[in-house]
Amino acid sequence: KIRRDYPCEGHCALAFWHEDKAHEGCFAIRPMENSLAKTFELAAVLRLPEDKFASWATFQFRTLMSIAHKTVEWMFNRPGIERLRVLDQNFYVILQIQSFGRGFPLIPSAESDAVVTIDAGAQLGYPHWKRFESDRFRMPEYIKCFLAIMGLEVETYDHLDSRKLVPYQCVLRRSDWETAKPRFLEVFRLAKTAYRRCNGGTVAPGIQQAELARPIPDAELGQEDLRRRPEKRPIPWVIRKTFLDVREDRTETGGRPDRRARTTKF
Repeated sequence: KIRRDYPCEGHCALAFWHEDKAHEGCFAIRPMENSLAKTFELAAVLRLPEDKFASWATFQFRTLMSIAHKTVEWMFNRPGIERLRVLDQNFYVILQIQSFGRGFPLIPSAESDAVVTIDAGAQLGYPHWKRFESDRFRMPEYIKCFLAIMGLEVETYDHLDSRKLVPYQCVLRRSDWETAKPRFLEVFRLAKTAYRRCNGGTVAPGIQQAELARPIPDAELGQEDLRRRPEKRPIPWVIRKTFLDVREDRTETGGRPDRRARTTKF
């Protein structure tokens, strides 16, 4: 798992682990301060299978660290790395939606499920429209569903650089978006017309490319995780001299009276 601008802006962190084995670690990379050249500092923290090693292993560790240092230097300066960074900066495109305060945006549908029908969509084969159905609006799900109805299988993402985006943004591969964009925008104009016909007025959802990603702050993600966890009932403790008794719920024990069980000494 890799994350940019963490723990500080301009830094990068990489964490790795193995679900079944004790192999885990992290790398932290940051630019060197007051350096004339573009140099970086890399710190690695690795979990070792043992906390003590024989003295004869010292030489092997020194050799291993030397090989690792040369490998990292090669990775940062290997041929084609500058072109790879340029491709990385433009590999994804961010889409965002706005102005759908009068209900979820619409998607094409069959006539039996339609909530609105527009004559303008007959020429393209999409005269019937219905609301996008979900417990909560999420842009990646909406775009993926819309394109699938059009016969286009495209992967959409709600994370960028290991950070979760706000619900009204999503990420696509730029190559996928450039392929789907002309056809999608043509059909989405019908979705806007259907939205106005369904709700009245002149306001309709709009989709455009976003210049910047808007990740959800880590503090809000932490609160969201806490809300998802089931609440645990506190265990009531009754202290009686040197004994600790757990108060049992009478509904679970069939109305058993609250008394401490008899203690027998062996």
